[in-house]
Amino acid sequence: MRLLGKRVVYDVHENLPMDILHSKPYLPKALRRTLSGIARIVEGIAGRMLTGVVTVTETFAGRFPAGKTIVVQNYPLLEDLGAESAPPLADRPNALLFTGGFAPTRCAREMVEALDHLPNASLIVAGPARSQALMDELSQKPGWPRVENVGMVPRAELSPLFARAKVGLVLNAPREDYQEISTNKLFEYMIAHLPIVASKIPSWVRIVEEVGCGLIADTTDPKDLADKCRWLIEHPAEADAMAERGYQAAKSRFHWGSEEAKLVAFYRRLLD
Repeated sequence: MRLLGKRVVYDVHENLPMDILHSKPYLPKALRRTLSGIARIVEGIAGRMLTGVVTVTETFAGRFPAGKTIVVQNYPLLEDLGAESAPPLADRPNALLFTGGFAPTRCAREMVEALDHLPNASLIVAGPARSQALMDELSQKPGWPRVENVGMVPRAELSPLFARAKVGLVLNAPREDYQEISTNKLFEYMIAHLPIVASKIPSWVRIVEEVGCGLIADTTDPKDLADKCRWLIEHPAEADAMAERGYQAAKSRFHWGSEEAKLVAFYRRLLD
């Protein structure tokens, strides 16, 4: 298309070479390494040839020519998840919320096993299940009766769901290809006035610690995950202060309105 004179934009939300290396178990390891290397070379060539590149993190942007590349964060819409009508944290049940579904790479086992150390808490999970085998395995765990699997949820029903929880979980396995990923779950929880417990993904740690909106857990350890959640449940004043800091930061910085103008200006420049 570029050779035909079309303007072509590459939208980069993942680290493609690392994704091929780590997320394609159906391919032999040697083939994954070869394909990952090919993808890295092709991306490098494409970055120089294409009209523009849109990425979601500065780390991803570093793989492409600076003059053609823009970082547009995947922030949610403020109006979708407003916290004004939500009950105070102290009045909510001791529920943890995760909106990433059930998958090994999103700490599904660790989430359910954390309930073994939280006898007075429950877990609400929204999103798809990656395999029936995983669900069968999870259903045998002691904490499973306190898991509420709500499945896929329309955006219009997210706000009431967020209002039922005391803690928002932002979880991913500590894989090499996940070290600089972006996630809108983090910002959705902030807009919804929820304190956060997040995995040790460097880009997430920077935001959570800079804003002071939650705690960082070793999410390979269900007990440490449970300990961080318990602290927030047992310290409602501190948890509410974290939630408020996250909400104010989201209102001022981490929402789509702050990114929309950048993307529109980028396309106007490409079309000029």
